[in-house]
Amino acid sequence: MRHHLARLFSRRAHRRRERLEKSYSQAIEEEARTQRRKTIQQASDEFLLEYKVKHESPTFAVYALGHVTDHLGKKLVMEITPAVVKGYQTSRLAEKAGPKSINNEVLLLLRLCGDQGDLIRARLRREKAMKLATPPSPGRAYTADEKARMLAEAAKLRSKNMYPALVVDLNCGLRDKELRELRCPPALAATFGGGNSAASSSRHACLL
Repeated sequence: MRHHLARLFSRRAHRRRERLEKSYSQAIEEEARTQRRKTIQQASDEFLLEYKVKHESPTFAVYALGHVTDHLGKKLVMEITPAVVKGYQTSRLAEKAGPKSINNEVLLLLRLCGDQGDLIRARLRREKAMKLATPPSPGRAYTADEKARMLAEAAKLRSKNMYPALVVDLNCGLRDKELRELRCPPALAATFGGGNSAASSSRHACLL
């Protein structure tokens, strides 16, 4: 009797779980169908409402999706295909937009498309058409913490020239060669020379 009741409760629990899973799947599918029936403009507007609440600076998304909606705003989400994305990339390149900007715009476009966007992304990656080639990065600026650590390490060095050289480099943005060839003007060179003689006034002091 006890085993019979246990099996009965187990079957009921299993059927209840199946009903919940089916209801959840149906709700997800309905959301996906609703999203596919929206225009890109509608999907963009809704996305930006949420994005602005969650991010302090929404300028990037507003600017990027502005270009997306200019080109594709009237299309339905269900009409976005890999071919449409490639056409968008070509149109933006014709407008002289940068490859990095276009790549960011495409990423946001695919986010608007939900699950369909995931399928498009996978297809474009297989075709190696997901991202446009970008030129080498020129680098990035040092953060305040990175600058402070470099200056602290330079101050520990035996050479007393490294610290002022690093200060000049960080504040003036000099190239390596410019820094190596940097010389003091004659007025300051006279001070370094310890007098006002002709010899000291013509001396040039090198930082490195």
